[in-house]
Order: sequence, then C-alpha cells, then structure tokens
Amino acid sequence: MLTSISFRPDLRRYSIAGITVILAISAAQLLRPWVGQSVPPIVLAPWILLGAWYGGLGAGLLSTALNSIAAAYFLLPPIHSFQIAEPDDRMHLATLALLGVMISWLCESRRRTAIRLKSAVLEAQRLRIEARDHVRRLSESESNLKYALRTLLENLHRPAAELESVAHGLANFSALAGGTRRIESIDAHGLAVNAIEEFSGALPETALITCDVPPAAIEGDASQLRELLRRLIENAIKFRSADQLRVRVSAEQRSGQLIFSVADNGIGLIPVYWEQAFALGRRLHGDEYPGEGMGLAMAKRIVENHRGRIWMVSESGQGTTVRFTIPRKAV
Repeated sequence: MLTSISFRPDLRRYSIAGITVILAISAAQLLRPWVGQSVPPIVLAPWILLGAWYGGLGAGLLSTALNSIAAAYFLLPPIHSFQIAEPDDRMHLATLALLGVMISWLCESRRRTAIRLKSAVLEAQRLRIEARDHVRRLSESESNLKYALRTLLENLHRPAAELESVAHGLANFSALAGGTRRIESIDAHGLAVNAIEEFSGALPETALITCDVPPAAIEGDASQLRELLRRLIENAIKFRSADQLRVRVSAEQRSGQLIFSVADNGIGLIPVYWEQAFALGRRLHGDEYPGEGMGLAMAKRIVENHRGRIWMVSESGQGTTVRFTIPRKAV
C-alpha cells in the first residue's frame, strides 16, 4: 500500500519568510558600528536558511527574494535606494541570491525526505501490526481446526440431529474467516432494534430488553453485525438468573468509533474466565446449559473482521456486560 504525500502550500510556512526579513535587517543594522555603512549582504544568509529549513522550497525562495530586496534598500549604498553603485556590491547581492536558491533547494530535499521517511515508518508499523494479526489468526485457526476434529470425533455417538448442529456451527464459524462480505452504511439504532425483535416471541413475559443505541451511521457487513448482536442477546437470555431478565443494548460514540454494550443481570462469570469465554468450543458451565460453545467465539471473529475489539466485564451472580467497538468508517 502506497501512502500519498501532499506538498500543498501552507500559508503559515510562508509567513516565516516575512519574519526572517525583519530579523535579518534588524541584526544587520546592529553590525554597522563594526563593519561600517556598507554591510555585506552575505550576513543575511543564515536567516534565509532559517526560513527554508522550517518553510521548505517556496518559503526559502520567498525569503531569498525579500532578503535580497531588503539588502539592496537598507544595506548597500546608496542607502534607501534600489540603485547599487558599486559592482562589487552587485556581485555580493547576486551571490546572496544564488546561495539562497541553493539553500532553499537543499532544505526542501531534506523536508521531503523527512516526510517520506515518516510515511515509511508509519507504513512499516501498519504492516507489522497486520503481520502480527495474521500470525495470531493462523494460530487461532490451528487451534480451531484441532477443536473441530476433536468435537466431531467426540460427538460421533450422538444422534444425527445433534451432530448436524455441531457441524453447522463449525461451518458458520469457518465462513467468518473470509472477513466481511459486503461493506455498507448501516444505521446502528435500526441494527440493534432488528436484532432485539428476533427474540420477541421467545422471551418470558416478564423479560425486559431495552435499546439505547443512537441513530449513528457505521460501515460494515450488516448481516454479520446483526448476527453479532443476536449472539450476545441470546447468551444473555440463556445464562439468565432466577430474577426478572433485564438486558440493555446500548452504544456510545467515541474517537471515530461506536462502543456497543450488551448488559444483563444474569448469573455472571468470575474474572478468571473472561478471556476463556471467547475461545471456540469453551463451555464454561459444562452441560448445565445447551449449546456448543461457539457463540462468543463467533462474536469475537465478527468484531475482528470489522477491525474492532471485544471484551467483557462480569462477576458471578452480578450479571455480565459485553462491550465491542466498531469503527464508524470501514478500515
């Protein structure tokens, strides 16, 4: 991936040229008691260097032109006139102008090289992050493949319907490895409402699911994100406590992303198991609850497909909150 570099003029850089002229002439005037009325124009060169160093080619050339004009008017006799009487003074002024052009060109080369170097460093960092992500995904894929084979072998004795459910879940998880299929603009509020409505006929009469997601636009795969919310809400319902079920789906906008939360008042989970809960096939409650241990693993894969992050906060007997981030713009 090539990073485009822009060299558009910046008026703030050109203002440096005007400042260097004022400073240069002021400094030259202070030299008159030691060098006499005719101050060599070459003493203005450091100020041209200052303008070119911070402003680049354009600012350096402008500083060169302004300093040359100021030198002719304020430093070379006759003072306060653009007519230069002595040929040597003309040569000195031409030398200043030529030196200013060279300084400006060299400083511009330095500036562009610095910009390209910075872009190369950023690109190297991006590639390193991507490589690390690919290595992690390969490691996860190896672990998931081992789990899939082990699961199928362990469940060969189970009824065909149950074995089909396991195979179907593994197939769905593997399909997510291909990343997002279709990126589109999505209304986050509508997405959450649609996911909640899927459970309207399967909830206890006393259950309460609320939606506090703002009508913000995000970019992503709508079907995957709907499945993500559905999985998290399904988990909240499955692992409910004896109290009235309360689930709150919410989101907040922060730093170019939406942070979703699915909070419940269920049985909860002690902190030591938070990370393990997202592993494929990890059934932390054993056979006490139905399922194949793929819900949170699939949720994690969907979030990663959208370059987001997912985590949970929970305590035993105090409910669980699962949070995940989705960038407002697809990466």
